Amino acid sequence: MARILPAVGCKNPQTDSTVSQFYRRFELHRILNICGIRKEKGLSAWDTLLCLITMVFTNKTISALDKEENLPCGKSSLFRFLDNPRYCWRKVVLLFSLKILFLFLKPAAGKKNELFEVLIVDDTLYPRKRSKKVELLSRRRDHNNNQYVKGFDLLTVGYSDGVSFVPMAFSLQSSQKKNVRLQEACSDIDKRTYGGKLRDEAIQGKPKALLSLLSEISKAGVKTRHLLFGPKV
Repeated sequence: MARILPAVGCKNPQTDSTVSQFYRRFELHRILNICGIRKEKGLSAWDTLLCLITMVFTNKTISALDKEENLPCGKSSLFRFLDNPRYCWRKVVLLFSLKILFLFLKPAAGKKNELFEVLIVDDTLYPRKRSKKVELLSRRRDHNNNQYVKGFDLLTVGYSDGVSFVPMAFSLQSSQKKNVRLQEACSDIDKRTYGGKLRDEAIQGKPKALLSLLSEISKAGVKTRHLLFGPKV
């Protein structure tokens, strides 16, 4: 696998076709329109997102692929697309997960797995050891090594039927204590945008963030019998 990865880029026809077919099957392009994720000029939002998703299989950064001239657009265009505070990526993830859940998992399993349907709350360390100027970067405790590292806590709520696990909503959590945070949020972000609200949520604490995630999932129509918590939550 290590020998194949460097040869795969955002312009690779075979990889692009496979990724495109999968996401078209679950109507990701329609989800982007519903969430208001559009671009006025240049590469479309759909093609830009496919490029970023395909990049995961290259094991390379945007800057590395840009140096190889293996990007369909300028790297600044990709960064602006990711940084737009008006794009609600959490809603995109939730709607896409619902497509997989109701169009694939539930029809395949039938009624036999209904008793095992649960929501699982997972709290995982997201280390950023080499980062210095990431917004809301803070010191987080690595419970496996009993050490403090730079990064975030990734709070995730997912659906499980006892066999599969589908992440449905997530929240990156920083520290509530200002003296533990290494960087503060950008002051020029409009607090009314999705990006501004997520920055506030990141420092409000996990209980409030979890209630917000569960509320979004419940309003989307996901009903389960139980809520399971991991050992760290």
